[in-house]
Amino acid sequence: MPDKYILKRWKKTAKSGLVSDANGNETKNSADPGLLIKWSTMSRLASDVVEDALMSEEGCELLSETLKSLQVKLKLLKDGPSNNKVGGSSSQTQYMKDPKRVRYKGRPKRVTGAKEKAMKQGIRHCQECGHIGHDRRQCPRNLNTP
Repeated sequence: MPDKYILKRWKKTAKSGLVSDANGNETKNSADPGLLIKWSTMSRLASDVVEDALMSEEGCELLSETLKSLQVKLKLLKDGPSNNKVGGSSSQTQYMKDPKRVRYKGRPKRVTGAKEKAMKQGIRHCQECGHIGHDRRQCPRNLNTP
């Protein structure tokens, strides 16, 4: 069978080459070797910078300020110039609300039976004599006749 018909998730190597971000989430296109090299290089560089900054209090403050400004610049780079808002700052965070719940389609949860429907309609009466308390099968008129 040609390899193009076998999906990656079915192979033994499906989990090889996974790359995770700071939150532990897997990044997209993690099987790309170029991305793995970039990730490894950046992680090593960031780790070295953090180790150097931890040696002094001023170094920690400098690194913190630099990383915050770098994060803002990267966010603007990621969003691009087309997403700038008119009259507002781009650093404001907007949260999306959960979607409204939709009623389920299909039949109702409980189907009422014929007896229950008849009970809702009112008191039953005999079709032969019209009295209440019995039906046509148990009517005294029919029981008296041979």
